[in-house]
Amino acid sequence: MDLGKLGITESANAGFDLVLIHPKTGDPTDVFIKVLGRDSGEYRQLSLMQQRRRLQKLVSKPGRASMESVSDADMDRDSAEIAAACTKAWGTNLGEIATEEEVANKDKLLFNGEWLVCTREAALMVYIKEPWIREQVESAILDRANFSKG
Repeated sequence: MDLGKLGITESANAGFDLVLIHPKTGDPTDVFIKVLGRDSGEYRQLSLMQQRRRLQKLVSKPGRASMESVSDADMDRDSAEIAAACTKAWGTNLGEIATEEEVANKDKLLFNGEWLVCTREAALMVYIKEPWIREQVESAILDRANFSKG
């Protein structure tokens, strides 16, 4: 088997369309989120930057470094930032009975009554406010099977 032909890194940089699953029913929704994989350049670059920042915090107080230098809130925010950075598009998979409003906003996400354009800031806000969405996004980002050919 030629491992170089699996194309994982190339596919991770191209992205994967995740269909969100309803948290209560387990049914697929009509919402998709295009994410990059953990082998993408963007994921790796941001992850390394966050690790450097954490190490700087740990060693900034010689002799007093501790894991308490990096809070749970910091690590949670870092996780949301990586998910947001790897989010490249979102929208609605239009069904046969799509409304005019849905058609006009097919490349946006309806969130609390507002149609959101896919930006890093919007994704970060959604992932912080609704952890169940971020959890699905993170799972898709980390699952290399989503980025393998064939």
